[in-house]
Amino acid sequence: MQSNFSFLKTNWSNLAEIAELAEENLYQDPNTTIVKLRMFTEQIVDYIYAYDDLEEPEENSFFNKLKLLEREELIQGEIEDIFHTLRIEGNKGVHESLDSTETAKTMLSLSHKLANWFMQLYGDWNYEAGEFKLPEKNDEQKTDLTALEKKYDSLIEELQQEIDDLKKSQNSQEIESRKEK
Repeated sequence: MQSNFSFLKTNWSNLAEIAELAEENLYQDPNTTIVKLRMFTEQIVDYIYAYDDLEEPEENSFFNKLKLLEREELIQGEIEDIFHTLRIEGNKGVHESLDSTETAKTMLSLSHKLANWFMQLYGDWNYEAGEFKLPEKNDEQKTDLTALEKKYDSLIEELQQEIDDLKKSQNSQEIESRKEK
């Protein structure tokens, strides 16, 4: 089955890969899915900060970054709710070892909505969102979690470098155009 996040590969291949790996762990290790989707969400926020040339808040927490996006009217309504739900449930995955397959399924669906919004606003305004489909359960699939963790760490490093490069290349005309949309 093709990943729900493959459409991100054109513009953000590392972001797509993190989400795809989160999908792969849904049934085998839902905690990994939950934690990685929170990381995916944080990376989207970092991209928004880079694209819109925003200064990070003095107290640089994920919550404060979201609050700044709200004040700047870059996120609102359903998208704002999705960001906060993914943040809160992701925190439970990290700090309380939340390991619920149902929560992971919901987070995948919400992450898909978020990814479509992100693609339409920062990638291709004319992008038509595809339908979300839960990954199929494959009992034969057993992933080497240590190798997977190393791959995640490498992806995060690559994403951070890409975001740093983006911050250096944004212009105010593009930023104003996105705010208008």
